[in-house]
Amino acid sequence: MSSNVSPCFADASRNRWRFLPWIVLALAFAIDGVVITAVKPLHDTGFADLIHGTIRWLGTGYVQAPLALLMILLGAIWSRRLMRAGGWTLLSFAVSGVSVNLLKLLFPRPRPWVTDPLPSTWTAYLRDSDFQSFPSAETATTFAVAVSISSWYPGLRLPLLAVAALVGVARVLVGGHHPSDVIAGGIVGVLVGQIITSWAGRRAKGDRERGPAQPPTRSPRDPRLGLLLGGSAILLLGGLGWLPLFGRDEALYAEAAREMLAGGDWITPYVNGVFFFEKPPLYYWLAGISYSVFGVSPFAARLPAALMAILTIAVTARLAARVWGPRAGLLAGLALATSLQMIMIGRMGIMDVPLTCLITLALLAYAQWRRHGGLLAAVAFGTLVGLAMLLKGMAGGLAPAVAVVHALAYRRGPRRISVGSVLLAAAAFTFVAAPWFIAMAVRHGDTFIDIFIKQQHGQRVTHQMQSHGGPVFYYLALIAVSFFPWVVFLPAGIRHREPHDEQKSFWRSLLVVWIAVVLLPFSLVSTKLPGYVTPLFPAMAVLVGVELDRRLTEAGRAPWVAALAGALLLGAAFALLPLAGARLGARVGASSEAWLLVLPTAFWVGGYAVIAAGGIEGMAGRPHRGLRFMAAGQTVVVGALLIGVLPVLSPYLGGGPAHLAERARREMPDSRIVLYETRPETVAFVLRRPVPVFSHNEKVQLMAALEDTPTALIAPAKEKSFWGELPYRRFWRSGSAALLDFPATEMEQ
Repeated sequence: MSSNVSPCFADASRNRWRFLPWIVLALAFAIDGVVITAVKPLHDTGFADLIHGTIRWLGTGYVQAPLALLMILLGAIWSRRLMRAGGWTLLSFAVSGVSVNLLKLLFPRPRPWVTDPLPSTWTAYLRDSDFQSFPSAETATTFAVAVSISSWYPGLRLPLLAVAALVGVARVLVGGHHPSDVIAGGIVGVLVGQIITSWAGRRAKGDRERGPAQPPTRSPRDPRLGLLLGGSAILLLGGLGWLPLFGRDEALYAEAAREMLAGGDWITPYVNGVFFFEKPPLYYWLAGISYSVFGVSPFAARLPAALMAILTIAVTARLAARVWGPRAGLLAGLALATSLQMIMIGRMGIMDVPLTCLITLALLAYAQWRRHGGLLAAVAFGTLVGLAMLLKGMAGGLAPAVAVVHALAYRRGPRRISVGSVLLAAAAFTFVAAPWFIAMAVRHGDTFIDIFIKQQHGQRVTHQMQSHGGPVFYYLALIAVSFFPWVVFLPAGIRHREPHDEQKSFWRSLLVVWIAVVLLPFSLVSTKLPGYVTPLFPAMAVLVGVELDRRLTEAGRAPWVAALAGALLLGAAFALLPLAGARLGARVGASSEAWLLVLPTAFWVGGYAVIAAGGIEGMAGRPHRGLRFMAAGQTVVVGALLIGVLPVLSPYLGGGPAHLAERARREMPDSRIVLYETRPETVAFVLRRPVPVFSHNEKVQLMAALEDTPTALIAPAKEKSFWGELPYRRFWRSGSAALLDFPATEMEQ
């Protein structure tokens, strides 16, 4: 058989089906509950025991690893080809097993028969396989082994894949996995098997005896982009659920989604049983779907935002690569994926990164619409803008604002937007966005209009809401820190012109307008929050990626000098973090905890030192080394923040009440939990129910509530002058919150 035969599993004629496995996985998530309910009567029967002891047994390492070792042993005696097939099969088994278990750490999910909440600590989760359902490890390794063996012996392909499929079905029938766990495991196994087979084929170099029967061809795509997206997934998904929800916004949105799912009302949002009209419902819907799949947890609340952050990075890299080349795309993706802004906001269950993703996709649709016309691009633009509006209200209008300003400012090149296509885009927008707003106006009338439009939109422009304000240069300072070190290349990227290439000129002008239309209005608005300007980061990343690509071949010292100076300045500033933590902690009696910041701060400062070394390398005319130093240093900075700094600060950023609510539920199961001067959404999310809240003016009512019934009271630690005089039995503290255990006794008011 010649070596140029089409590959077994990567035939180009099958590219049209490349999305089918992911479609099947999405459908499996939708029917998980129905299938598990249908097969539940089989779980405790002799039939289930038979399957568990036969078919399911074939999917374990007790069969697959010895099978590969036996192939190696027999091959050493009779056939070197069989020995090589056994070796590559053993590698496929090992890699698929490691890969699927890493995914289990990223996506905690209880098994179908588990009703307990997710473990509250990392170590508890590692010890408890009941919450390691997604994806199915047995299915993954079985498919990987089947693909590997059948690539060497194609005649065994159908029976081996049939056995792998039966193993997956068996895992569902015995209640070990959801259908979507099995589908995901199968996808992982096939992908690993294909990769190992491809590697074996390349090493064989066409030698039929040394390689698979039909070695796959090398993919023309740059493999570094896959590594970039894999690294982005680790930064954005790794340990996503191990910190409690941050207050205020993240906890509000997570609790609104939980109450939607629990109450079945997908129109009106509630938080702690009260109407919540601050934002439209799209993120609540996405989080609700995530809850239904992975259970109610901080991980599930944050997952939609994290996945859309990964998609935004991929789209940004793809845009830069398509217009300026693969290296520019890789550098643009690197700049976005390692920016503090994208990592921090992307790991939070808030709406800024999903809005960024929708705006980015909408502007890509606008570019296609303007340059090539077509009704499909117009419908896509209108639909994406409608979704953005359904996600975050008037902020969803940023994409059409950018498009209009750009259409007026940039007059070169083709302009194929017709009046009819504009009307079609408007119709698509209305079809997507209008129904919810109409339903809310009909249900709640002036109350909804006053809160959603007048307060949440009008007052944010003219007044500082929740004391979130800042000077007009607030966002410039934020970008200088949260997009460092890549921001030093942005000014040159904005100034550079390519007048002889119309396509590049079009995109440069669109990126600059994109930045201006987002930055200028938000700088003038009275209410300021860090996440508001996240939508301009993809545009900045593309310009930076293109400029970095140019700097690798052209001389220039200014950006490298700026990188050196900025790294030294930021390193010196963040070196003071433990001291600042001690002084701030002294206000709430927690100054002794500031020493926990010393080690992560040392790594943080060390990361900036590596960035400074990169600046020196660039100044010395070694830009490639300088870039590598800067990327490595920024990765250290991000890692120090995620692993070291945030866990220390979490109890003071909303995590304290969550920790105490968990303790109260565990150690005082018969006590009623009430709050004093504490926001309820975090505690309600932990307890899965509304909780009573008493304000400073309701002390008498609180004292009455503490009588007769055992009560757990969560209150601010700084209010000790009030609760310190109460007859509590036990006391705990987490961050800025305190938990007090009151027995059922009469108290004087």
